[in-house]
Amino acid sequence: MRSHAEAIRLMEILEGTVMKDLRSLLQWARGFDQSHSPQSKFGGLNFTLSLVSLVACEVCGFYMAGAYQHRRSQSPNQVDSGSYSIEFINRYFPRGSYFKKLSKVLADFLRHDLVHGFGSGNPKIPFRMSLFIRSDPQDQIRAGTQRGKNFLALNSIALAEHSMSAFEGMKTAVTKGQDVDLIRNIVRAKRLRIPVSTRVSNQFEVVYQEACKKGLVLPTRKGQKRPQGEEGGTLVRK
Repeated sequence: MRSHAEAIRLMEILEGTVMKDLRSLLQWARGFDQSHSPQSKFGGLNFTLSLVSLVACEVCGFYMAGAYQHRRSQSPNQVDSGSYSIEFINRYFPRGSYFKKLSKVLADFLRHDLVHGFGSGNPKIPFRMSLFIRSDPQDQIRAGTQRGKNFLALNSIALAEHSMSAFEGMKTAVTKGQDVDLIRNIVRAKRLRIPVSTRVSNQFEVVYQEACKKGLVLPTRKGQKRPQGEEGGTLVRK
């Protein structure tokens, strides 16, 4: 079945890109000592680990939901993509996950805060949040008060573990091929062509031509230079 094979291939691509990076970050984050000081010149990867986890949730949700928001929107670049994360978390995160109960907070607040400010904070928010690292994924959240506001601290390792578990659940469903709607949605999203602005295309082309003229070309798998004009993929398998 062509659609089934196409859906499996998509999951393999995600496995080799965002999930592979997430596993790498998770391994490094587990290696940090619990007494890791905020004054250290090295970060604990708590922000980055949570950010990549939420990116993974969004991209999985995009395919799981068939990119329905993009397909229905007149302006695909302005859709509320947070809904994809919410649907993916609600469907595939393990039972008992506090993150499942916080799906909207994660998608519409935390991810936005990390992407656009890397946790720099907004004083008008009626609550406070932080991220911490604990190797035990069962240690998901901590609650308290801080500066007169209700406070939640989330374990980035637990969020990453739950995100990976959710991906595996979706991957298993795709591999078995019994969820026809899921496979159909993945193929729809995979075949969707979201337009790129003319300015982006023009800027890319200017730098591409300059790199080619200077001989800054990538070798092919056979050790040959990439010919001028040859198209490359958006995602690079690692």
